[in-house]
Amino acid sequence: MELVGKVAIVTGAAQGLGRAFARAMIQRGAKVCISDQNVEKGNTSCVALRKELNTADVNFVKCDVTQQDDMKNMFDDTVRRYGGVDIVVNNAGIMNERTWSSCVDINLKGVIQGTLLALEHLQERGGVIINISSIAGVVPVAGAPVYTATKHGVIGFTRSCSVNPKVKAANIRLACLCPTFTDTPILDMTDDHFTSWSSRQNLWKDVEQLGIMKVETVAQGFIQLLLDKDNNGAIMTISPNRGIQTKYYPKARM
Repeated sequence: MELVGKVAIVTGAAQGLGRAFARAMIQRGAKVCISDQNVEKGNTSCVALRKELNTADVNFVKCDVTQQDDMKNMFDDTVRRYGGVDIVVNNAGIMNERTWSSCVDINLKGVIQGTLLALEHLQERGGVIINISSIAGVVPVAGAPVYTATKHGVIGFTRSCSVNPKVKAANIRLACLCPTFTDTPILDMTDDHFTSWSSRQNLWKDVEQLGIMKVETVAQGFIQLLLDKDNNGAIMTISPNRGIQTKYYPKARM
């Protein structure tokens, strides 16, 4: 899949991995809508990307993925601006075990809502949906059970959608990216983000064991997954122990 002229939407893209994914696609010729609930950081990132990459083909739309109207407006604005949508990256996520319902609303419900809207918009022209999960979607993480549950849910939902015959007929592909811990603001957690049944100390045992990756490394894996024409139902993991090496779990069969 060539990215020149393609139109992409990335949620949670004001900073961290979302911003890195947007940047990587813009560098390869895509037109990108970055969205986030943080308006100040979103606008700042949009201006910075335009200046750095010398392009006008990036815009910011305020979007809280827990709000259906915001999600619908994000897609409608992108269609009005660029004429359609080809790629949707459901990236927005948080880690907060104490306000666990918000974690579920953003990490899982937000991905579900974003995917369902993407399927509607892509059904006439085909395209790709990349849902961002985590290594926590593949293995248990004692320090963050709710976060882990949401990321397992993202994988199950994505793979189940990928085997739908209507998805294949519409030339839509869905895949999951599951990086290990990455140097993003999501790691700036305090004890207030945890309960007595979860703990920052337990989480950091896993972080120290697995290591922390750079966002650029994950972005390289993201582009590899995005450009793979045989990626439907695929799960890609990226580990700092193996650098940019990736592993595909068995792909869903149609």
